[in-house]
Amino acid sequence: MRSRTNSIYFLRKPKSSGGGDVPPSMSITPSSLTIDRWGSGRFVQVVVGLSKAPLQTLSVALALTDPSVTANQTQLTFGPGLPTSVTITLTGSTYGPNSLSMIATPSDPGIQPESLFITRPNFALPITSGLEFWFKADGGALNGSGVAASSPNEQVAQLMDMSSNGRSMIQNNSNNQPKFQLNQQNGLPGLLFDGADDFLDFSSQLSINDMSIYWVGRFLEFPSNASGFFHGIASNYAANNFSAGLYWFQGGDIVAGANATFAANTPYRVQILRSGSSWQLIVNGQAKSVSGNAVAAVIKGIGKSFADYSNMIVHEFVIFSRQLNSAEQTQMNSYLSRWGI
Repeated sequence: MRSRTNSIYFLRKPKSSGGGDVPPSMSITPSSLTIDRWGSGRFVQVVVGLSKAPLQTLSVALALTDPSVTANQTQLTFGPGLPTSVTITLTGSTYGPNSLSMIATPSDPGIQPESLFITRPNFALPITSGLEFWFKADGGALNGSGVAASSPNEQVAQLMDMSSNGRSMIQNNSNNQPKFQLNQQNGLPGLLFDGADDFLDFSSQLSINDMSIYWVGRFLEFPSNASGFFHGIASNYAANNFSAGLYWFQGGDIVAGANATFAANTPYRVQILRSGSSWQLIVNGQAKSVSGNAVAAVIKGIGKSFADYSNMIVHEFVIFSRQLNSAEQTQMNSYLSRWGI
């Protein structure tokens, strides 16, 4: 008689990268967030993690759908003996769309990718009452085709008015157009005026009495009487650097003072304020002593000066037709802190 042998066969499941029978799952915490365009809210931390450590080393690639938000790491590594989560810092710029995503894709096809939805607030000044003109180099410097300049040394034909007034500055002559420059201050761009013949003008001058004017930039050199924050028409030279101070010649009127306030190639956040007969000059948060009898400002454009042209980098230029109160000034300076000055 033939004996019967019973055989038992076991089917072995292939090993996954997560150990055991179930691969790890990936998560991003939180799954959605808002990243501001300036201030401390520009920097946000998120956590990319696995539910458990994988048996083998795997990588996770991070990709953002728009360069206006960047991650301090774009390639993460997980594996035996390594942490199961990594904290990522996301930094938002002032430009870019109102929504975008970060996608985390693992090298193991058995682990599903995850996405983080990012919302950006609309780009707007914190104060708009009395706003006459607003230019910013990050998005408001347009080339001859009317497109925002983005390349080094790209010629700029228009300073777009970001207010609702449509009062842009124009330069149609390519020989007189300033040039766009990347990474000039706090990772943000600036507009380079060469000090030889670069300038832009309003189609008609802007005349104001009470005012709050904000100018962010730096002078690259101080030739005699040839460095102006902005200029007026004929004998109305508006605000000019004079002996490294402030010189405002308005017809027969004058405002002067704060000598030795400015130095070449130093970034400045300047406030020029007037209400009635009271003038104020605040530079990088410090009040300066000025005096004079000028009663108005005629602003024609930017790039010229008392006797020549300005060799300077300009980041932002805002004009209000009233003096902001102290709380509003604080809000504006908080907003302008995005330049790191």
